[in-house]
Amino acid sequence: MPELATTSKSGRYYEWGGVRYPSVTTILGGGIPKPALVAWAKRVTAEAAIASLNTLPGLLAEKGERAVIQALTKRPEKEAEAAAVIGTAVHAAIEQYAKGGELGPWPEEAEPFRASFTRFLEEKSPVFELSEFTVFNLEAGYAGTADAACRFPGRDGVTLLDVKTGKGVYPEVALQLAAYAYGEFIGRPDGSEVLPEFSDFEVLHVRPDAYELVPVRVDLDTFATFLAVKDVFEWVRVTSKFALGGSAK
Repeated sequence: MPELATTSKSGRYYEWGGVRYPSVTTILGGGIPKPALVAWAKRVTAEAAIASLNTLPGLLAEKGERAVIQALTKRPEKEAEAAAVIGTAVHAAIEQYAKGGELGPWPEEAEPFRASFTRFLEEKSPVFELSEFTVFNLEAGYAGTADAACRFPGRDGVTLLDVKTGKGVYPEVALQLAAYAYGEFIGRPDGSEVLPEFSDFEVLHVRPDAYELVPVRVDLDTFATFLAVKDVFEWVRVTSKFALGGSAK
């Protein structure tokens, strides 16, 4: 977990100057519908039921219907947790390289991704300037930790890089990077502030068999959309609790 972050039941938050700010990923998670995620969970649950046809009758007889429902509906959660473990391990390994310039041993669960990241280093020769740094926008009321900032040979400026290890790269990453790009400052654990300056925005999509650099559109319109998503997040988190039961106007 980032040094300046805390996690609660409602998500991740960052504190600066005695004030808590919701994280960019918490805002996006609470403000953007995810129909593809619902479809995935349905599919995983159905696959779990088919794979367990021989064992479900015994579980039903021994522990009842509730136990069967829990066993099936927890399968997507378990798969998501396993994917999160891999993503965390890959991010940690990349952060270690970015800070030390050496590619040491990777955790066992992340080892299949090592060759792809090594190929990225050999082919693109990035020079990492920052890794796992937290950006704050106090006026807009949010904060978030970006994965890395690096320079590539033949390019001017610094590229803000987001690392993804899942099966796909989804459009809302543009909102995530826009939030970082339009942050007011990079906050350090010692309380100092540094101005962020980025010229390019890309996703490094690392998979066990390949990697891809995906350019991301980041501009004022994208940032305005992120702020609109933040409004929805705040409505769901706070305002919606007072939406019913009031007097009609």
